[in-house]
Amino acid sequence: MNAAGQVLLVGNSFAPDVAGSLNASKPQITAEQAVASAARSLNLDVEEPLTALQRDGEADQLAVFSGGGISRDPIPVKLVIVPMKRGESRLAWNTVINMRGGQDWF
Repeated sequence: MNAAGQVLLVGNSFAPDVAGSLNASKPQITAEQAVASAARSLNLDVEEPLTALQRDGEADQLAVFSGGGISRDPIPVKLVIVPMKRGESRLAWNTVINMRGGQDWF
């Protein structure tokens, strides 16, 4: 919208038949495994157990884990659907790691 309140641009990322385009109906790894995998990808050693602080039974399977010695904050993780291309989507885990040894967030 511009200063006069007029719409300048409308975007839409609607993906038809998301359920039919998914690569799997259930995640292939657990939320905890996803956090550990993210740590490995960042060349981090999980120095403390990843203890579940919160879990819910909703569709996004939200969980929050302790920092595991790699994050200054508890580590949230949730299941998401990532559109790859038209007609193809994948289940993935979205997580946030606030690096202990610096100012980076991944």
